[in-house]
Amino acid sequence: MKLKNFFKKAKGFTLVELIAVVSVILILVAIVVPRIGDLRGQASNARAQSNAKIVQGAIERAAVEGALTAANATDQASVYTVLTTATNGMSGAPYLSEVPNPTPAITGSFPNFTVAP
Repeated sequence: MKLKNFFKKAKGFTLVELIAVVSVILILVAIVVPRIGDLRGQASNARAQSNAKIVQGAIERAAVEGALTAANATDQASVYTVLTTATNGMSGAPYLSEVPNPTPAITGSFPNFTVAP
């Protein structure tokens, strides 16, 4: 009779079982959260490198078409102005529809620009 009553009273989980489940969940969270941060950093780096390639290609097209010359390529702001302004070159459209964000740094002198993310 007493054994029957014991099983009827045992409802829910014990404190030890709850602590074990919470511990396992916390361990899994501790493993996953740093990896998410790493993925965000990798995505940011990939985006910056992509933007740098886009700007480098636009600089090369502008130089080939004659829109970018030593006279208007004196600094980074001037180069971006040339790249985002409609031209009378072969394309007739701006080389960049907008300046990418994050903006790659343009260094060097014309025609040997380097673009860094």
